[in-house]
Amino acid sequence: MDMSVFNGRKRAEDGIFLQLRHPFTDEPIEEKGEPVGFVVRGSAAPSVQARLKEMQKKVESADDDEDRDALMEAMHSAQIEGAMPFIISARNMELGDKPVETEEQIREILNMTFPQMDFAKDADGNVRQVVVKDDEGNETRAPQFDITNKTFAQQVIDAAQDGARFLGETSGG
Repeated sequence: MDMSVFNGRKRAEDGIFLQLRHPFTDEPIEEKGEPVGFVVRGSAAPSVQARLKEMQKKVESADDDEDRDALMEAMHSAQIEGAMPFIISARNMELGDKPVETEEQIREILNMTFPQMDFAKDADGNVRQVVVKDDEGNETRAPQFDITNKTFAQQVIDAAQDGARFLGETSGG
């Protein structure tokens, strides 16, 4: 058997095409019959590992002064930053009449879909609760939330972390 089909790191570096899906309906997005999406590297790609290491250094040196009211915006920004190292290029996308080619344009596309949250419910339709501690260490119950859509950034991250997508055909030999 030709074992090169298992070289997921090389294929992760080369990238694969990810067709974007509608964040709420999960329908594939197309333009004039052509799939719309990104060519993405896998998380095992050496170049991605290097970019992630640089990002980690920035995170470790940043001040932890996050405003709690800005949690969703911070999560959205983190998703975009998390997706950027994986994206090689855009396909079949324009902003107005300009093809999407630059990092700034790709960020603009990723910024278009924002995570939506709703109360998490159990099988009976009741809002799930979690136990949290306040600043004094007292336990209290709070509603649990779920994200109800899949942003473009999250789609990129999920695809990049799916190692099986980066393996070739493994039958025969």
